[in-house]
Amino acid sequence: PVAQVPAAVTSSDPAIAQIVATTVVARANGTVTLTASYQGLTATLPVRVRRVAKSITFTPGTLAFPALGVDTAVVAVVRDTRDSVMTAAAPSWVSLAPSDVEVVSPGTLRALTRTGGTVRVTVDTVTRDLVTTVSQVPHEIVKLAGDAQVADVAAALAIAPSVEVRDRGGYVIPGASVSFTTTSGSVVTPVATTGATGQASSGAWTLGTVSGAVVLNVTSGTAATSFGATARPGPA
Repeated sequence: PVAQVPAAVTSSDPAIAQIVATTVVARANGTVTLTASYQGLTATLPVRVRRVAKSITFTPGTLAFPALGVDTAVVAVVRDTRDSVMTAAAPSWVSLAPSDVEVVSPGTLRALTRTGGTVRVTVDTVTRDLVTTVSQVPHEIVKLAGDAQVADVAAALAIAPSVEVRDRGGYVIPGASVSFTTTSGSVVTPVATTGATGQASSGAWTLGTVSGAVVLNVTSGTAATSFGATARPGPA
């Protein structure tokens, strides 16, 4: 019998497969040639290195779209069988509800309706579903009617102020809370909720007893606007 003796082993690309003592350590995807040499004899072995995905997680972990029609980024973190992040992984993204949620590009999603939906991400044989919802955030308040009116002190203005609340994509927001605060006088509905059209009204705006400029401040979340009015001195 021939005794086993150690041969010198080298890798054609240590960045892909590195020889550490008597062990071959995979470093990156690719193909290398291992060469074993001993007393003038050589042998070669082609080796293909391919990391296999084991898990997929998402950042953020849950997705609630803050607006319709606006691109929202999600990162799919892919890990291999040794729990190392696979930075070069290229997962596929498929919307299971394409009429509600659109995959604009891998990692970029867009809500088309307020329904939300599931997006399926796949790498190798690993699949993970991302369930999305829609929670529109007020971005803009549009004044519809009731601005720049004039009336006598202590009188109600002819037109009740009304507004429309929209998200960052310009879509109306039903069910949004809207606050109306006047610097003088009162309104019938200081806190209102938008209807299906995203609109709300303060109800009748009655001016205070002091003449001059009056402001009605309107807020919904961080969105804000204001109406102006002028209170004329009453009859002598």
